[in-house]
Amino acid sequence: MNIADKIRKHRLEANMTIQELAVKVRIGAGLMQKIEENRYQPDVQTLLKISTALDIPASEFLEKDTIDALKQADTGMQSK
Repeated sequence: MNIADKIRKHRLEANMTIQELAVKVRIGAGLMQKIEENRYQPDVQTLLKISTALDIPASEFLEKDTIDALKQADTGMQSK
């Protein structure tokens, strides 16, 4: 299960729409949808905000493959 699947699973368990989660995380609904469709890897700060909004420990999202993906996303953001 990847980050997108985990976010979607917890959002649905919280009975929240993509738009509601996006408002709580303070990002656009379009970006939130891209994250859930695994078309965009959230940076660490965004993932922490999602974790807080869903009231899920950040460690739930942080498995080895997830950590590697976040490192890649952070490296990509720094090089821009």
